[in-house]
Amino acid sequence: MLQNIFDKDPDPPFCFVWFEVYKNYDALLVHLANTALRLNLVLNSGLGTDFSIELYGTLWDKVIEAMNGIGVLHKIFKNLEVAELKDKIINK
Repeated sequence: MLQNIFDKDPDPPFCFVWFEVYKNYDALLVHLANTALRLNLVLNSGLGTDFSIELYGTLWDKVIEAMNGIGVLHKIFKNLEVAELKDKIINK
């Protein structure tokens, strides 16, 4: 994991965001295979009224399968601007 940020969303008063950047898909797959992470995601999904994971970029099928296997609501955004931002963070 190259970057990990937990912060308050500026608009809704009780909304938080957690942003992570990974070097590559292999690093993300290792993270998603972590049993403690999977348990944490499932348990935290019940803490609030709206818990979901957003993934940005063109993802490997293996990554999509891993996300589907966790059982937590997620959405994939094929957004090149975010992928370019990730490349800038990695290559600085």
